[in-house]
Amino acid sequence: MGYSLSLGEPPTQLRGFQGVTLAPGRSARVTITLGVSAFQSAPRGVLTVVAGTYSVSVGESSASFTSTTPIVW
Repeated sequence: MGYSLSLGEPPTQLRGFQGVTLAPGRSARVTITLGVSAFQSAPRGVLTVVAGTYSVSVGESSASFTSTTPIVW
């Protein structure tokens, strides 16, 4: 999940994970639900969801995202 630098949060954080083991050449559909807590931060010492655009990325690792989608809150 990508956050605005103005929030004082690390710019990229892991907020959901699903491990999948696949045979070579196979694929699988994976669903990861991000609840409200995935969008919360504490920019002023109070846990809250700050309105804005967040980026949700998926991939094999944080070094190899295969897809990124903006989420407007």
